[in-house]
Amino acid sequence: MVNLTPMATDRPSPTDPSTVERVGFLGVQPTVARVRSGPGTVGSSLWHETTATVRSLAGMPGRMVGVWRAAFGSQPRDLNGPVGMVGATRLGGDAIAADAPVADRMAVFLELLASINLAIGLFNLVPLLPLDGGHIGAAPVRLSGS
Repeated sequence: MVNLTPMATDRPSPTDPSTVERVGFLGVQPTVARVRSGPGTVGSSLWHETTATVRSLAGMPGRMVGVWRAAFGSQPRDLNGPVGMVGATRLGGDAIAADAPVADRMAVFLELLASINLAIGLFNLVPLLPLDGGHIGAAPVRLSGS
């Protein structure tokens, strides 16, 4: 067993960031370590992201009810719900403005950009005719010169 004694520290209030509160602090912070990985890890990560995106797209119709109610009703917006262009831009801005080394900020930003591109690409495969999705599967193959 370890006995820990918190140190009194001034921190921004979680409810009102413009005010400062005196709180206990242990001096323990999470750290981020950069680890180099091989192609197998990249493939595994890509598979994980792809399956998570497909699951999110499958659940999208059910989440749109909450978006509708948040936009036109009295229900608060789901913080884990879908975001539009403004939300994606804010996420990218937060990634770039974070208090971290430039290489880490760029890595998070590029990962966010790649995940948005993956989601858009998979969404375009959904056969929604008004959005032209799925037509590539039924497109005739034309060879050059024929």
